[in-house]
Amino acid sequence: MNKKMIAAFIVGIGLVIFTVIFTAGGKSENASNDNKESIADIETNVDEESPEVVDHEEDKDPEVVKETKKKAHEFIKYYAALNPKEPMEYLPHVEEITEADLYTKLSNSPRRPTAASHKRVVKELEIYPVDDNLPDRKKWNVIAIMDVYNSEGEKRTEESSYLVSVAKDNEEWNVTGFKAGY
Repeated sequence: MNKKMIAAFIVGIGLVIFTVIFTAGGKSENASNDNKESIADIETNVDEESPEVVDHEEDKDPEVVKETKKKAHEFIKYYAALNPKEPMEYLPHVEEITEADLYTKLSNSPRRPTAASHKRVVKELEIYPVDDNLPDRKKWNVIAIMDVYNSEGEKRTEESSYLVSVAKDNEEWNVTGFKAGY
């Protein structure tokens, strides 16, 4: 009789564990899809003409302005978003546009959701030029407007500003640095 009770107890625990794993797996997939959908649906001014900044000769070249602006935009579009289940999922998206040293630093610095900022969904990005005194480098102020969820699931809208440096790296423009809270 004791053996039957123990066997039933073990089977019951197994079913509970299976149910928890199966349910968590479904939520993770939905959370990831929510993040991907919100990244694709963001509003932005990246295709609008930028205010003129003329620090150096390349500032007069519209192709340089357009390329550096798009790279800064792409970087923050993925970096600012935060999926608590996969906080480093942005890395593959920024690898091609990020200078090797910066990418290594990002790879070795895991992001961790906090209780106050557990999940971030980017809703809008605004990008503006910043004067820079070095040739072959452009700086952009990228403002991310996000829905930020705390660990309880409560949502608030937040605005964060990032200073993004895009410079020539082996004759190609890449993101070489950024500063949050600019």
